[in-house]
Amino acid sequence: MKPCDALLDQLDAAVEGNLPEELAKHLAGCPDCQVAVERVRSLDEGERVVGSVRAPESLKQKIKALPRLALACEQAIERLGAALEGELPEEERAALLEHLHSCHPCQAVWEAFATLREVGAGTRAPGRLKAAVALPPRHRLEARQRRGRFVDLRVATAAR
Repeated sequence: MKPCDALLDQLDAAVEGNLPEELAKHLAGCPDCQVAVERVRSLDEGERVVGSVRAPESLKQKIKALPRLALACEQAIERLGAALEGELPEEERAALLEHLHSCHPCQAVWEAFATLREVGAGTRAPGRLKAAVALPPRHRLEARQRRGRFVDLRVATAAR
């Protein structure tokens, strides 16, 4: 296996600075691998930023102003985020649970929010995907052609 391919298999270790000595030396002298590691670092930073994004207050207010929900449902939905984060005071939590037990639409919203949160928390990009995204497009194309698995997207699209 070529050093570049070996490094791509260990991109997470490269980002953390935990590469075997041989690969660390290769990384120090290979501009393409250095670019790949920097791009993965950027992806990791972007992942942290996206994870911290919250809806703007103006959007929350617009949603709250929609006339389609009963007041009790609006109040329940307003509390869902804090409840999922475990930041809802006990009194409000009890009121939310009481409402959820009697309101099937709000139960569905709760399940959807909880599922999205669970999936989002457990979803991480695999190392090979990070490696593929981290490589400059020209290098990704060359790597696919070397492996013999190159498929022209125009041909694949036409075949549909």
